[in-house]
Amino acid sequence: MPPSQNHRDGVLHSNITMPGSAFLGASFALQVNKIYFHKLILSGCVCKCFSNTLFVVMFLMSWITALITVAISVFLYLYVSYRGPDVNWGSSTQAQSYNNALKSVQDLNQVEEHVKNYRPQILIFSGIPSSRPSLIDFGYLLVKNVSLMLCAQVVKVGRK
Repeated sequence: MPPSQNHRDGVLHSNITMPGSAFLGASFALQVNKIYFHKLILSGCVCKCFSNTLFVVMFLMSWITALITVAISVFLYLYVSYRGPDVNWGSSTQAQSYNNALKSVQDLNQVEEHVKNYRPQILIFSGIPSSRPSLIDFGYLLVKNVSLMLCAQVVKVGRK
C-alpha cells in the first residue's frame, strides 16, 4: 500500500472516531483537534465510503438490492447504537490480560517437572485451621509461599 493510502486511511479513521468521541462526551475529542467541523468530517467519511470499489460495483450490479442492503445496515446500526444493552463488556486490555493468563496456565501442562520449577500443591484436611496450627505450619514449610496450599474441612451431613 503506498504511503499516501496509509495517510488517507489514518485520516479517515480519525474522521470516523472524532464524531463518535464528541457525541459520547469524550473530553479529549476537542483537545486533539482544535478545528472541528461535524459536516465536513461526515461528508469526508461518506465520500470515502462511496469511493470504495466494491461499494460502487454493488450499486452497478443491482442498485435496488444495494439500496436495500444499505438501508438494512443503517437500520441495524441505529438500532444497536440506540437500543443496545447497558452491559459492561470490559476493555480490550482486560481481555488480553485474561487471554495471556489463560494461555500461560495452559502452557504449564507442557512443562516437564524439574528441580527448578517443581512447586508442590498441597491439600490439607485440617478441619478448622485454627484447631491444628502445627499441621498448617508444616504445610507452609513445604510450599514456602511459592505454591498452592489449601486447607479443607469435611462436613458430614445426614440424609433427609
